[in-house]
Amino acid sequence: MTETQVRGMEQMVNELMDIGRGDGFLSLMAGGRFNEKKRNIRAIGIGKKLNEIGGMDAMRMGGEAVSRFLNATKGRELEVCWDGIGNWRG
Repeated sequence: MTETQVRGMEQMVNELMDIGRGDGFLSLMAGGRFNEKKRNIRAIGIGKKLNEIGGMDAMRMGGEAVSRFLNATKGRELEVCWDGIGNWRG
């Protein structure tokens, strides 16, 4: 993994933290920042990019950071949000 990729991953994880503190990863209603499955569209995009860069290991790193720095509930919500990205099963 290149230094540029590592910095990009750090930025994406920081953005996940912002999403978790703000709108969250899941919603009760679709629309706006949430798709028809009521999952945060930007968080899904970040999960896809992490998967492209480093596969499940990169996604796990992002999920673990959310659980550690926000809380386990937010970590679980992110797992559900990412269900179906690569080999991820929420």
